[in-house]
Amino acid sequence: MYPWFIPLFFLIGPGLYGSYSSVKDRKGRLYFIHYIPVFIGYAILIIELGFFNDYFYNTVQLARDLKWESTCIFWPFSDKWIILAQPFHTLLYVVWSVTKLGKSKARLPLFVLPIAQGIFLIPLFGY
Repeated sequence: MYPWFIPLFFLIGPGLYGSYSSVKDRKGRLYFIHYIPVFIGYAILIIELGFFNDYFYNTVQLARDLKWESTCIFWPFSDKWIILAQPFHTLLYVVWSVTKLGKSKARLPLFVLPIAQGIFLIPLFGY
């Protein structure tokens, strides 16, 4: 699964935010910017697989051996940094979703999902 599912982790936050955005907001011209980290991640993977094949497979082997300090597929960031940054990325979208729900005076049950997701992120911040 490594490294092909790493960019998909960055869909969690925009997906949560999109579920609370109106259809008009989602059809806006700039809404795609929420998905730029995913597109960049897959572009980097395809370029590395196509042009730096030996480096790509060596890095995958290092990750399988759990030597995360040595892996760096997602240049200019280390893979360890990418994995550790994902909970903060999601937390940003959790806060943004709760704020959006508060401004629209949504009913209380709609707050359950983003708040629960924020609570379940807490164990990830301890690592």
